[in-house]
Amino acid sequence: MKTEKIRSYVGFSVKAGKAKIGIDNILSAKKEPFVVLYDEKLSDNSKKKLLSSCKKSAVFSAPMSEILPGKNCLAIGVCEKNLASAIIKEMEENS
Repeated sequence: MKTEKIRSYVGFSVKAGKAKIGIDNILSAKKEPFVVLYDEKLSDNSKKKLLSSCKKSAVFSAPMSEILPGKNCLAIGVCEKNLASAIIKEMEENS
């Protein structure tokens, strides 16, 4: 999977303060993120909570260690519509 563009888009959303990093932050957010990326290492229980909570979001599995290097993060939600659209487009092209 090519993650360069996705990493850039996620980085932009983090810098802009439009990202929810971690399962707890995604689940407790007032507004549901437009797209959620999670790692395969995520536990089944957390994955189940994430999928049931984010019904309107596009949810993709992605190698989070490549997307957010240096951070111990297994899930991220992007709350900025244009960046989320670009991430969805890249994820669909790469899968």
